Amino acid sequence: MIKPRTSLDNEWKLISYIEDLSNEIFYEIFDYLDGFDLFKAFLNLNVRFQCLQNRLINVISSTRQRILAIFSYEKWMTSSFYALLTIDSSFHRLESLFLVGLNSYRLISLLTSLTTLYNLSSLTIVIDEDILDLTETYRMLCSLPTLKYFKLSFETEEMYSSLAIVTNDHFSNLKYLLRNHSCTFIGLTSILSCTPQLCFLNCMILNEPSDSIKEYVKIALSNLTSIKIGKCYLLFDEFEIFIQNVCAELKVLHINMYSDIVYLNGSRWEQSIQQNMPHLFKFEFQYHEIVEDNFEFTPPHILMDQFVSSFWIKKQWMIEIPIDILD
Repeated sequence: MIKPRTSLDNEWKLISYIEDLSNEIFYEIFDYLDGFDLFKAFLNLNVRFQCLQNRLINVISSTRQRILAIFSYEKWMTSSFYALLTIDSSFHRLESLFLVGLNSYRLISLLTSLTTLYNLSSLTIVIDEDILDLTETYRMLCSLPTLKYFKLSFETEEMYSSLAIVTNDHFSNLKYLLRNHSCTFIGLTSILSCTPQLCFLNCMILNEPSDSIKEYVKIALSNLTSIKIGKCYLLFDEFEIFIQNVCAELKVLHINMYSDIVYLNGSRWEQSIQQNMPHLFKFEFQYHEIVEDNFEFTPPHILMDQFVSSFWIKKQWMIEIPIDILD
């Protein structure tokens, strides 16, 4: 009597768990996953997957001379990367680098290594600790031979860092500088003196100088056409000196003011734009005023009426004045 077949033949193996898949199948699956998702899903899952990931790291290490970009969007990814690889001259084709979660030691070490990479054009760094002095960071930045774009941020949004006078034997080729941290006016002009090719500047917080700015404004950046300042605490006279001497070719200006009520003087702005920013075609301006009780118009507020002159109507620019009332 022939019995019906109730189970698979011996040469077949029933796959009940993902761990039963062969390594070859996992490598096929890994090909469909983003590197970030791959490490986040399988890192330290078990010994087997750790060995698989180490093998992938070895593959990356053996092909590092072909890597064009590295993006690490999480602190744990950066730590894992540094535990397995070191960015050095062997990454000679690297063009773009994005790292989150560096400390001061790794930052300086990284910048030292990057001086040997002659194809690196874009660098984005997010620092996970307070660094009170960025002088050495920006000095080394000027030594990166082909860098065009640099963005530096802190995990603490309004972290304040000082920057002394940066001196260097040669100029940087940097064109886009994004300083997502608080800085002083002296520190800003110091780094600008090393970047004659700069065309775009983004500064999150620009603090008021402790003394006269005239002695520090000794540069003219003919390529600087776009500026964005998240919070500007310069007096209008100081801001005007900066624009007049540093970036007379300005075409785009985004600025938020928090200090001098003179910024509400429409005629003063009109005169300054005509004399110091004749090429300006895009202008976004906010003035923030903190009110502890009820808001009342004062004589300086009346000057806002000057923003409706024929000059402003022709430009069709928008002026916004938020009023923050403290509880």
